[in-house]
Amino acid sequence: MLTDRGHNLELISSTLSSYTHHICLQAQSNLLDEAKGAEDSLLNIFNTAYNKQFKNLNRIHENFPGIDWREGDDGIGLQVTTSCNWPKIAKTIDTIIDNKVSTNKEIWFLFISATRYKPQKSNYRDHTIKSIAIPDFLAKISSLTDSEITTIKNEVRLKLSAWFPRTNEQPTSSYIRSSYFTPNNEPSDFITHHNFWSSLDDQSTVGSTVLKQIEQFAIHYAQLPLLARRVIAKTVQHASQPRWPYWKIELSLQELELYLSDSEKSSFDNILTLLENKDLACLTPKNHQHVECGEEIHITYDNYLTLNWRMNEPDYDMFSALKSYYLENLSEEKLFHAFEFCDFRDIS
Repeated sequence: MLTDRGHNLELISSTLSSYTHHICLQAQSNLLDEAKGAEDSLLNIFNTAYNKQFKNLNRIHENFPGIDWREGDDGIGLQVTTSCNWPKIAKTIDTIIDNKVSTNKEIWFLFISATRYKPQKSNYRDHTIKSIAIPDFLAKISSLTDSEITTIKNEVRLKLSAWFPRTNEQPTSSYIRSSYFTPNNEPSDFITHHNFWSSLDDQSTVGSTVLKQIEQFAIHYAQLPLLARRVIAKTVQHASQPRWPYWKIELSLQELELYLSDSEKSSFDNILTLLENKDLACLTPKNHQHVECGEEIHITYDNYLTLNWRMNEPDYDMFSALKSYYLENLSEEKLFHAFEFCDFRDIS
């Protein structure tokens, strides 16, 4: 069930985010013992997420040179660190080479940081570099199967219990997942699907323009709490298929309520206010009817949650364009995932 999956992911995300903040504060205060503890705390979680069999080398040899984890006797080496900078990467690889540490030529870095970090180079001294920050870690976890996510949730509860939510209630406005993911390249398939190539005078600028539009939407949309994004994801999923690019995604509250969890229902008024303030949605009365009650006439209507994020040049509604593209080229599950976790990397 998406509800169970989403709840487990939220527990994992909330815990890892709180733990990351704690470790970074400790590192800033030069309390390195706390930061070193991440090597043990995150090992099994990371192995499950990335389908690896890393072992903590510092358990075998204290202050192992260069790397903290390694697969086998000469496999991938990994450094766990709070230092997101090129000197740290270069120093790590220099240490590996100087001490003749047995690894292959691929070195991973797990940055205990809430901000993604892209190294200035992908190679150094004939070693390939792979950078993984906590937002990347969480995105990888969100792509796993339900059973794998449950396994990770249980491991997170065991190893990071001090930061694990104490109640069964899912956080609402108190936690906002700020990470987002957009296409790596200009979305030519997306543009072709919507016939946008001729929408601008200079066709060569269409790709970069549409990519920027998606990025701007993702940045704004990512500021919503997960609970609000889940309500939008369910609205997009169950609304009718858009007929044209300006089509408004909307769903009656009567139907939407059937898909909401208890926590989403209890927080719906706050979620609606937030969506209206963010200019992402509004409540629209439709199907007006005049009902006679004796000598008085009452007007009744159905309320619809209407989503709206209008783009200009090219002109289209982002919600409609994304739903149409995902259902035509990908899947409903990926559509839901995209809006739930602000992850639009599948767009090409």
